[in-house]
Amino acid sequence: MLATLSQTDAGGLSAGFASVYGMWDELVTRASTLDESLLHDQIDFEWSFVETLRHLIYATDCWFARVVLDDPQPFHAIALSHSEARGQDPGIDLAANPTLSEVLDTRRAQQARVRAFLETLTDADLDRQCRPTTPGNPPEESFPLGAALGVIVNEEYWHHTYATRDLDVLTRGPVLDV
Repeated sequence: MLATLSQTDAGGLSAGFASVYGMWDELVTRASTLDESLLHDQIDFEWSFVETLRHLIYATDCWFARVVLDDPQPFHAIALSHSEARGQDPGIDLAANPTLSEVLDTRRAQQARVRAFLETLTDADLDRQCRPTTPGNPPEESFPLGAALGVIVNEEYWHHTYATRDLDVLTRGPVLDV
């Protein structure tokens, strides 16, 4: 929803990123009040809070570093791919178990890189076709730049809703049906 609304112009896309990054900043502040071990706990077999952040690193690696920038080594070692892609993206350490601090440092560096890119983005750029030339996900096909960036906004938005739901369980305990 958020990505669809923001892909039509560079300003809207930048506003979409600002919005989801701001939502995550607030959620990370809330999560940081908890014992870190809780942030590695999975709720109902979903990703933990830290794993969700690692997956967002992966989404940015895929769609920004790999597709938009055609970075020859786009994947960060602590990224966490979706299960269908597990083991298919060079550079990801499948045994990685980073701390929240390590994950946040990586995310902040990525966000700064995306923000800097967005500062120079024009409406005309959004239709430019991007085609990754390195192995990994997404497939080696052509994507409009605006759509590729829109995927990241969408991933950020939806995973924020899941992480919020799971933090609610961690802080209040499970809701029991009676």
